[in-house]
Amino acid sequence: MPNPNTWPYNKERGCPAGYVETAQYNALGRKRKTICTKKGRVVVAIEKNRRNNVSKTRKKRGAFYIPSMHSLAKEACPPGEIQRKGFKRKYSSAVREKGYEVRRTSGQTYRVRPARNEVYVAPSCVKLTGKSQPGVPSRVAPGRKGDLSQFGYSFNRDKNTRRRALGKAVTKYGPLAVHRKLRVMSSKLGEKFENLHRRFGSRGNPLIHKIPEIAERFVENAEWIKKTYPDP
Repeated sequence: MPNPNTWPYNKERGCPAGYVETAQYNALGRKRKTICTKKGRVVVAIEKNRRNNVSKTRKKRGAFYIPSMHSLAKEACPPGEIQRKGFKRKYSSAVREKGYEVRRTSGQTYRVRPARNEVYVAPSCVKLTGKSQPGVPSRVAPGRKGDLSQFGYSFNRDKNTRRRALGKAVTKYGPLAVHRKLRVMSSKLGEKFENLHRRFGSRGNPLIHKIPEIAERFVENAEWIKKTYPDP
């Protein structure tokens, strides 16, 4: 007996009235086929929420957007200060029993015993220091993405383009930092290839076997920096 809640999907005609297009997946997460399922309460609720979200987004993007009270009450910090995000401060049992000392700027000291395990600290304006100051990082990080690609560097580009991009990166970060960055990227790709090869072997994606070639390009670029620039 056929299932009344499903219907075969037709690419030309689509789904009949009262049914919606649904994709089926197997245990590996791969798409098998598309069928038509009967529109139920859950589907109706999902479509209703989607329409509401779309209408809210369009309202915000419109010219007659009305800001909320929260956004109106949020004041900008004065010059020399930056807003610190709100966070939860948790207290251990020992701190709740013994308390902790608080010293005011006037010199007065008193002991505070928290009544709860955690308390929410609202956002506030704090002094703008070097650590909290926003901006572009001044040093290259071995595991951070985008340090070299911002100059146009990519492993799939030709040699001259890669070297020009590395020259720009050396001007900003220095030869030693860029040399270490390339070495770390090559090492990470080697570890990734070993893990993937151990899991899938020769049955994996053909692109997996190109990882050693990409890692070798990083090594070649690192050696080029070592020869081109003094004391990398």
